[in-house]
Amino acid sequence: SFFSMTLFDEALKFIETKLNDGYKVLVHCNQGESRAPSICLLYLVKQGVIHGANLDECITEFKKIYPLYNPGSGLRAFLANVVH
Repeated sequence: SFFSMTLFDEALKFIETKLNDGYKVLVHCNQGESRAPSICLLYLVKQGVIHGANLDECITEFKKIYPLYNPGSGLRAFLANVVH
């Protein structure tokens, strides 16, 4: 209940718009382990850069480029419903 797809959609739309406008985009949070990297993971999945049959496969691929990724249990549960 802490996470809303609406918020993630807005973040993904912002990233896409700025990248298309030629800007670089920095996505960050306090520790860089869960929240911000999860937004990046979702962006890369939606762009078709990261592929997987389920969240765990996507996380395995994402950790190849961002090994510090360590989503919290609540965010992991939320993403499991979003990433297919």
